[in-house]
Amino acid sequence: MTKLLTLAALTVLATSTAAFAVDSSDISADKGAIAKDNAAIAKQNRNIEENRAEKEAAKANDDVATQASESVQIGANKTVKTLKKGEKHVDKKVLEHDQNQINQNR
Repeated sequence: MTKLLTLAALTVLATSTAAFAVDSSDISADKGAIAKDNAAIAKQNRNIEENRAEKEAAKANDDVATQASESVQIGANKTVKTLKKGEKHVDKKVLEHDQNQINQNR
């Protein structure tokens, strides 16, 4: 999945960079996107920890339905976290590409 996202992003970059010059604002935007990705990943980590705590509390109370619900939420949060990691990987590749473009233009 990550390789597919990277390939798609690099294909878009390859076709679009010929028409557009890269500058420092692009680098700032790339770094901002990575920061947003990091924040989203941290949020998912907090959600997972919260769900795990709620699942443990439900387990202590023999509440099977809540345990199951929390397990589903943990799985959903892990899926979103994986997607955000993929986005971060693509954003890093875009940043790397933009930095290379700037270095070539010097």
